[in-house]
Amino acid sequence: MQRNDMAADTGEGTSKTAGTERTVFYLLLLILLAASLILTSKVSVETGKWYVIQVGGPILFAAWLLAGMQGGRPRVRWDALTMLAVAYLGTQCLSLLSAANVWVGIEVITKQVGLLAVFLLVANVPRNTADRDKVLWAAALVGAATALYGIAQHFGYDFFPWQEHREVPVTRGVSFFGHATFSGSVLIIVIPLTIGLAATRENIKGRIAASVIVLLMLYHLSFSGARIATIGLFVSALLVVGLQLVDRIRARRREAQAQPGRPRGILRGAAILLAVILAGLALSVRAWDVKGGDLLSIRETSLTQRFFAWETASRMFLSNPIAGVGVGNYGIESPPYWNAVEAARYARHTRHFFQAHNEYLEVAAEQGLPGIAVMLGLTAFALAGSYRLSRRASSSPAERRLGLAFFAAVVATSIDATVTFTLQNPGSALFYWVLWGLISFGLASQQSTTTTPAGKEGIATG
Repeated sequence: MQRNDMAADTGEGTSKTAGTERTVFYLLLLILLAASLILTSKVSVETGKWYVIQVGGPILFAAWLLAGMQGGRPRVRWDALTMLAVAYLGTQCLSLLSAANVWVGIEVITKQVGLLAVFLLVANVPRNTADRDKVLWAAALVGAATALYGIAQHFGYDFFPWQEHREVPVTRGVSFFGHATFSGSVLIIVIPLTIGLAATRENIKGRIAASVIVLLMLYHLSFSGARIATIGLFVSALLVVGLQLVDRIRARRREAQAQPGRPRGILRGAAILLAVILAGLALSVRAWDVKGGDLLSIRETSLTQRFFAWETASRMFLSNPIAGVGVGNYGIESPPYWNAVEAARYARHTRHFFQAHNEYLEVAAEQGLPGIAVMLGLTAFALAGSYRLSRRASSSPAERRLGLAFFAAVVATSIDATVTFTLQNPGSALFYWVLWGLISFGLASQQSTTTTPAGKEGIATG
């Protein structure tokens, strides 16, 4: 494809563009750190984080677009994930037409604009896999800081005057997110990414550093009491190891006739699967023990309350299937849809859920069929894309392992989203969209290997 290279003829325009792009890239890494780890004591913990995302993301995206215009090159790659990400913002905007409180909806949309900007930057700004690895290291550093502070809190050392959640003891490791469950939601995204980072390092020091961070995060997760997050991570690990074991069995059968011998690879895979099962069961039991609830959380009424919220969201969706009630308006519109138990609970305690505690049902209730269709499409394409990265024969073994890490992270966070509101918490929402951006970049990078000359690692922009 021909490109306008007028600015490149002198070299000056190209160098300025490249310099701006690199500045944007490193500021993006800073946002990933700042929006997750920003410390505040006098205002809500979430406010500062959202402010960085809402303002920093769009500003950097605009600067990057301007740099691209100067270079005369096309910028945003419109793959399926990108189109669905933009469509998701579109369904939020459309839902304002039926919103009872438009300003609440606009606030949610400004947050989504920031998240979309981060997604587009992660998907498009990195030049090569080395840049992608820097994004992964930034995520790993967030995970390390989160785990270290959570561990310190667990042992009674709390360094900042947080506005503590009345139901969540600090000893559960609320860390930088003000709530142990939200910390768990971040960790189950970052843990697979860091495992993938460790699996792709040729340098032994890099492998050791990433592995130590993974162990710290797993230890933090073990006492966080984030039960469904733990289950999500456990299930994702089982799927990944199971897929690998099936592949080895198939490969072994193909080779058995020509090369008979001991199936060491299969035995090694089975041993890893057994280790994952034992570790996952131990973490799951520990998660329930920390919360002090029974298996189905009946004594603490946690699951029962969620069933009521899901019922409310379902009734809301069935009453407003096309446009929904407006993004951000679930808490405002939910009272007329309560059942008798929820109404009695509110009358007695003056308290109700402002979220459905299920992202899929809440999106359906607030944005109607278009919103939930786009959200499910995003999840499906992310799963398919990450799985394709892990299966592509032309990819290196390291890149295939990283694809499996992306796949595991998508599975884990998708399960977690069924009982929490991960997309409404700045930390987990930020890394949710970073993960989607990494998958988009990976698919583009994989495709470019067949179109760029040998030895020119990177992404074709023309």
